[in-house]
Amino acid sequence: MKKNFARMIPLLLQGSKPAAKGGLELLSLTGKLCRGPMKITIDYLLRIWGVEMPDYEADVSAIIDRFHANLAELEKNPLNNARTHALLDKVRKGFMFYEMMYNAPTRFIPNLLSRKADENFRLIRQIKAEYKKAIETKNAATGK
Repeated sequence: MKKNFARMIPLLLQGSKPAAKGGLELLSLTGKLCRGPMKITIDYLLRIWGVEMPDYEADVSAIIDRFHANLAELEKNPLNNARTHALLDKVRKGFMFYEMMYNAPTRFIPNLLSRKADENFRLIRQIKAEYKKAIETKNAATGK
């Protein structure tokens, strides 16, 4: 399943235009925000389906920590505007679901997990689009 997940990410991103000049690191961070919830969802499903995952707790804890670090870095970006701040706030609030799921003693419905991952993916795509516009505007203004 993890191998399929690794192949799925590039397919999800197909069709998007290449990043504007500059800002590639910024756009990469948005992709990392997208992958965190997907990885947690896959690991969670594997675990509840009985797949032995000896490093599950450490892996999910690391994913959560990386997610918050990447989100904090994006929130500091000077290209942010009111829309990106609102979207980043939605992403932060949406990720709370994954933290709650990870710590919950009960099981979550796979359909709900899928919906939450899709919702996160759509929000990240909107943030990425906003950053691309801001980068293109900045590059046009500076003649790059």
